[in-house]
Amino acid sequence: MVLIAGCSAQATGPTATQKQPASSASAPSTTATRFNLAVAIDSINAAPTITYQQDCTTSAGGSDLTTHRTITVDARKDRARVDLELPDSASAAAKRMHMTVISSAEEFLITSPDWTGSQAGAWMRVDGRTARIQGLTPSQAGTVPRGLNAFIQSGRATSNSISGTVPAEDAVYALGLTGMLKDPDLITSLTGEVPATVFFDPATGAIQRLEVTGDGGDVTGQSTEKSKDLVESAFQLTHCTITIDQVGEPVEIALPKSSEIRDAP
Repeated sequence: MVLIAGCSAQATGPTATQKQPASSASAPSTTATRFNLAVAIDSINAAPTITYQQDCTTSAGGSDLTTHRTITVDARKDRARVDLELPDSASAAAKRMHMTVISSAEEFLITSPDWTGSQAGAWMRVDGRTARIQGLTPSQAGTVPRGLNAFIQSGRATSNSISGTVPAEDAVYALGLTGMLKDPDLITSLTGEVPATVFFDPATGAIQRLEVTGDGGDVTGQSTEKSKDLVESAFQLTHCTITIDQVGEPVEIALPKSSEIRDAP
């Protein structure tokens, strides 16, 4: 079984379950915009479900490598599902791989329509570390996307956006660099922040998307496996957009039958 690291979270359009701050004919002040953002995040956090898309691009060797995730969370049942589409290598001509990861209160499960032979149609039971490398955190049943949960306003607010930063620990997920989680020494060494912008509906205050880019950030770190330059370039070459599809609407995350589940080799 081949397991490949991928991306992180994203956000889009307003929903009926999100609080709707009063609209204003003029551009809001920084204070007012910060308040609207806090209301929107609190609303997402209180919602029972969320679905969002995560699209990440890493520019390397003259080509762009893209990864796409659809993340659905049902906090009431403590379940989350991630559907991934990602390249199977660092080549521009790489095949696209598809995987699905499901977490429940009891276990983490992975499957892929690309598996053949004895693995075809099976679900593999994996540990939390393997699930995190795929971008699914043990606390994924929380409805606020990783990155948005740690957004810090540090720049100018406009009528529909707020600029700020995301700390390195959360940027690993927000930029889809979860393959770094294979190296625990590297993760604990990471410091710094990356630029980010939250876009929202100025009439309702509902969050539409979060854009995160490593370019312009100051994240650094290293380990015996990865040099400081390699780590810094991984962040600087990556950009992700997290777009929210729905908040609070009914979802169904079905678990596979027990006969379909196997322990990963």
